[in-house]
Amino acid sequence: MNAGAMLGQKCPKCNNGKMFYGVFKMHTECPVCGFKFERQEGYFTSAIFIGNFLYALIVAPTLMIMTAVDASVWKIAAVLGSFSLIAIPVIFRFARTIWLHVDFMIHPDEALPANRIKNPQNG
Repeated sequence: MNAGAMLGQKCPKCNNGKMFYGVFKMHTECPVCGFKFERQEGYFTSAIFIGNFLYALIVAPTLMIMTAVDASVWKIAAVLGSFSLIAIPVIFRFARTIWLHVDFMIHPDEALPANRIKNPQNG
């Protein structure tokens, strides 16, 4: 797993192709090596859990600090609301990137084009 490719949101197979071309738009395949990013329908469901975890890692300490300094509810809501507007697109992209890299590390052989098509003889 290449940390530089993960931070740069690059393809887990070739570490060069960009995964995203917009804030929420993701290529279906790597523009460099052709690696298919979404291997099956619902593939990025696990990325939702990663995103929630990343969001909680940032929000929980912020909430605890603001509560400890007796910030008003409105100030807490304003800070967390503003933070959410910025963080959600970033977390969305990194959650998908982390999931793709982890899954590629666990199942690299499934990235081969021959393994993407289910063989009727083998089930």
